[in-house]
Amino acid sequence: MQIKLTMLNVKVIKMKKIKVLIEGISQNLGGIEIFVHNLYENLDKQKYEISFLVDKNLKVVYFDEYKKDGCKFFYVENRKKNYFKYLSDLKEIYTKNQFDIIHINVMSYSLFEKIIYACKYSNSKVIVHSHGMGYKKGYYKTRFIHFIGKQILKNKQFYKIACGEKAGKYMFGNNKFTIINNGIDFDKFTFSSRYRQEIRDEFKIDNNIKLIGIVAAFFPVKNHTFLIDVFKEYNKLNSNSKLFLVGEGPLKSIIKEKVKEYDLENNVIFAGKREDANKIYSAFDLYVIPSISEGFGISICEAQINGLKCYTSTSVEKGSNISGNVEFISLEKSAKYWAEQMIQDDERDIDVLNKISDKYSLKKSCESMCEYYENIV
Repeated sequence: MQIKLTMLNVKVIKMKKIKVLIEGISQNLGGIEIFVHNLYENLDKQKYEISFLVDKNLKVVYFDEYKKDGCKFFYVENRKKNYFKYLSDLKEIYTKNQFDIIHINVMSYSLFEKIIYACKYSNSKVIVHSHGMGYKKGYYKTRFIHFIGKQILKNKQFYKIACGEKAGKYMFGNNKFTIINNGIDFDKFTFSSRYRQEIRDEFKIDNNIKLIGIVAAFFPVKNHTFLIDVFKEYNKLNSNSKLFLVGEGPLKSIIKEKVKEYDLENNVIFAGKREDANKIYSAFDLYVIPSISEGFGISICEAQINGLKCYTSTSVEKGSNISGNVEFISLEKSAKYWAEQMIQDDERDIDVLNKISDKYSLKKSCESMCEYYENIV
């Protein structure tokens, strides 16, 4: 018996990608930018289509990588330059584009219009992701706008995520929220003697120099002004020391002036914006970031994975101490007090990876975020 074989018309069903619009990134490399980039690198690109909402004429960090991968960018007018055009741009983008998820990363409700318009003019699942813990003093305008935004958004329905308990309480009060840790790539940030020498050679730093470092944009919240005061006192205790500042931002020129005023120009290195922080940590001997406010401090965690002893303020989320190697000091204490604490304990912890739970790993964090996306779509 002959069997005649015929070609079957097989219809290939292409799985529809989940379209996610991510908001909150800028041209400065900070905690939100690092979180977003880590998430992006670990997303299944066959499953997700990622777009970004940014200010016009702004080249965000990792722009070239995102653009090369085919990510779309949606541009809005700068809020301060033309407020009503900013609102009009938001409305048009939310109305004309069908996103499954709008993921808004914020430090406070000071940009509450993005949330209101996303809820009102889109059919998307709107996520508000808190990365901040608020400000105890100063920042009066931001605190006022945050208060107004919180009242306006009180009855709006959106999904609530926070990087830590305090960040969640600050934004959402007694409402339920989900904590998703900002994961870190352990392998990437592990100490490397090769990277240490490479960076020190690049910046002509002798091996016997005690190098204090910070990776943070020059914004008031990072408190570089006080850091310079602290280093001035530290340098009195150990003249064989330097301060290494990674980042850019609006306050950089002011900090440079203060360094000049203190006659510390030969002891303070302005490294600019770098995308190889994983190498730079290995060149440090100590990590100091006296933030006025901070949620789950990504750079603090990266520094810990590198084995560094870290000093930060009591305004930072305590959950950032993932290794036991973080010292929290009140900003009410003097710069001299900070320096005296730092000089006592600055040994690198070579056994640190055995002390950190894998729940802080990048893999776990990204898995949690993707699971959250898929559950709400």
